[in-house]
Amino acid sequence: MATIEATLEVLNPATGEAIGEVPNASVEEVDETVARAKATLTDWLDATPGERSELLLKLADVISDNAEELAQVESRNVGKPRCRSPRTTCGSSPAPPATSKGSRRASTSRGTRR
Repeated sequence: MATIEATLEVLNPATGEAIGEVPNASVEEVDETVARAKATLTDWLDATPGERSELLLKLADVISDNAEELAQVESRNVGKPRCRSPRTTCGSSPAPPATSKGSRRASTSRGTRR
């Protein structure tokens, strides 16, 4: 696996301020990454719904644990102000909580479908 060394600067569109850098992959690097992703699809498709659920719940936990930082980064990325509540969209009702630690379904065992 090659490391992508070239980067692009990410700018806040409202201010023009540089807020970070992202990899600037070549066509070959993108093709290699897509090929690796396709190769792992078989493992994902072979996993039981319960196994997939556990992986997605772990992802939800990471997102939930980092929600404030992610919200700030996204606000700067799109150049729009953030609302004060992380669970509220400006001018709307609170959003439902993400599937996470507190709201997991009772069963995620092998073969269980919900």
